[in-house]
Amino acid sequence: MNLAIKKSLTLPDGGAVLLYDMSKADKSLPATEVELNVCRVDSKGTKLWQINAPDPVRPRTPFTNIYFVPDGMLRAFPFDCYEHEVDLETGKAVVVDYLK
Repeated sequence: MNLAIKKSLTLPDGGAVLLYDMSKADKSLPATEVELNVCRVDSKGTKLWQINAPDPVRPRTPFTNIYFVPDGMLRAFPFDCYEHEVDLETGKAVVVDYLK
């Protein structure tokens, strides 16, 4: 993706989890690129994974925030309000809550 980074969470190994800003994304981008706008990179910037999340309620609904909860787990929050817990090793995301 050639998009602006909205948020970066630094990891202990020097890598990071990145959230891309989709607010100005080109309309020609495939829906999956808009919807899967979170990735993990290593300390050299090489992409290790792109989030693997269930389909959103509405097409082209991106993630809008990423954060760590007190127990250290990564969470990703999309525009459709379904909070996801993300496995840092694989990028697999599962819905854990609905926040309104």
